Amino acid sequence: MDKIIAFILLITAVQTYSNQLEYLGRIPDDSATVNGLAGAQSVLVSNDDRHIYVAGLNDHSICWFTRLSKDDIEYSGRVKNDSNNVSGLECVYDITFSKDERFVYAVTYYSNTLVWFSINKNTGLLTFEGKLFQGTNHVKGLNIPIKIALSPCGKHLYTVSYNDSTIGLFALDSASGLPSYQNFYKDGTSAIDGLAGGYDICLVPAGNNAYVVAKKDSSLSVFNRSTTTGELTFIEKYVWSALPCSTLIYPTKLISSSDGKYIYVASAARGSISWFLRNKTTGKLSLQGEIIDNQNGFSGLSDVNDIAVIDHGYKFVATGYGGVTILNLNEDNGSLSFDETCRVAASNGIAFFGTSVAFTSDYKYIFVADFGDRLQIFSYSNALVNYNNVKNNITLNMNKRTAFYDLRGRIIVSDPITKNISCNLIISKGKKSNSKYFAGVLTVK
Repeated sequence: MDKIIAFILLITAVQTYSNQLEYLGRIPDDSATVNGLAGAQSVLVSNDDRHIYVAGLNDHSICWFTRLSKDDIEYSGRVKNDSNNVSGLECVYDITFSKDERFVYAVTYYSNTLVWFSINKNTGLLTFEGKLFQGTNHVKGLNIPIKIALSPCGKHLYTVSYNDSTIGLFALDSASGLPSYQNFYKDGTSAIDGLAGGYDICLVPAGNNAYVVAKKDSSLSVFNRSTTTGELTFIEKYVWSALPCSTLIYPTKLISSSDGKYIYVASAARGSISWFLRNKTTGKLSLQGEIIDNQNGFSGLSDVNDIAVIDHGYKFVATGYGGVTILNLNEDNGSLSFDETCRVAASNGIAFFGTSVAFTSDYKYIFVADFGDRLQIFSYSNALVNYNNVKNNITLNMNKRTAFYDLRGRIIVSDPITKNISCNLIISKGKKSNSKYFAGVLTVK
């Protein structure tokens, strides 16, 4: 039964709830009905939640799926190296969208190429458009590239090459999607340090800094970035031997918090995640903390390969060996605390080994590229609030989330008729929820 609470001007409601991470199942590469998932290495979900793209390293292809409904996913096709005029996809390692999602860009481990495809937004179909090859027409930064990142403005692509320890910079034509080689940054040149065995790159939301982790150097490097030209300037590097931070031993992944205040680094070798406070002016970092698998109550971080910010900046999702883990993020100090882990048993003798994670726009479905030739699917039910504001009434459905959020987690409710803001509510797990300056009836379902 619904609980009705009348209030005037001030409400204090207490709602305790728990996050729920549930395993829904797997889509295997069976060579009969599904092709392209062999060595699944990278996964993307379109902004409209209709299509899922997976890079299959061992299949030399990118396949895609269509979400016919929330729980119904259909295999839709693939593009494969040396098939139907497609080339340059040998051992595709990482993929990313253009900002408008009209194109997919891929870097390939053995082909030493940057490849791009146009996207049919209705069907998800990929059409080969072209490639850039290491050494051709003076192109550099593609010698065994394993990561690719798009700038926040959508005007530049950055590649990270493990073999020759470089970052490649490419300018994008907004109309054609064509990437043009612009520059490269190599370890040991122009005072640049910390790129030996480069493994991942991230750009902060403001676009004025880039950060790179390198496995051979066991380091984290800081660059200033021109938001106009995309050019990088090396600032400094941090190495594990100079910091009480084991995560910098063979680091494999790094991301920025939603507000750019913190940088998070993961190490599969250590099963750990560290976080650094970022100076938004200089870009320099200061170590704040570290969590390690099976220490101090943490679990589910074994061989952690990918991490992502979800739930409007309040949560992290991590994947690696054995399953998926949800972590709480403290916005005051950037610290992480354990929430829950969903472990997945081996299938046909092949263990779960997550390499990349993506999710729907409402965070309710999480997709993991599993190197064991599978796409793994989870549901995530972190019930916040759904508001339906009609006149003086507010209905709160604690199982849905369609409210308006800002980066600090405030929920802004607007009246669809008057366009006025009628409520400001802050909700965090297990804490009180305070809303002010509204008179009416609150219904909690």
